[in-house]
Amino acid sequence: MGQRLSLIDCLRSANTRRSYCNNLLPNIAGDKKYSVTSYGDSLKHNKLIVRKAFDEADLPDDLRALFLACAFQETTTMCASDRDASKDGDAGGAANWSLWNLNEDLIRELGYAGDCRCLNAEDSLRAVLDIMQRGVQRWGVFRYLAFVRGGRTAFEDGHSYGIHDFVNGIATMLKVLETDENLFWDDRRINVITEHV
Repeated sequence: MGQRLSLIDCLRSANTRRSYCNNLLPNIAGDKKYSVTSYGDSLKHNKLIVRKAFDEADLPDDLRALFLACAFQETTTMCASDRDASKDGDAGGAANWSLWNLNEDLIRELGYAGDCRCLNAEDSLRAVLDIMQRGVQRWGVFRYLAFVRGGRTAFEDGHSYGIHDFVNGIATMLKVLETDENLFWDDRRINVITEHV
């Protein structure tokens, strides 16, 4: 009997195709309107920091694209000070941490037992990437994104909190990243408007 490959191993072997959307979200159109805008040296600098963390984590290219798209969706300049701090202090797991706005419920579900406030620090990027990679590995990309977007409710029902619109926005960004590799390191960000929930 052959050895079963993990999702991460499959992504590594698929990287030569540079078809991020097809590899990660094959049934999602990725057809939302978007723009690409320069946000200056701050974004370029923060991309460099995040890319260094990607390298240290030895992430496959597909996950680099996915996590970059998620950072574009959640922040303007890819820094934790851009995160949604409106739920800080929420005891129900809705507080968001890191530049990826990961909700505390998701973080705990994926085994992180530390102080979530620490995940906002630049030197915690590797720990955050480990959490996100574990989520994709355990649940697949769509369910992971559902948990990111709409917490446990969207994770369990697969449609609450505009999850399909959100995932289509991420798929759109993946398609743009396929065609413009410079977006991984320059001062530009892909802007996709998703419905506010």
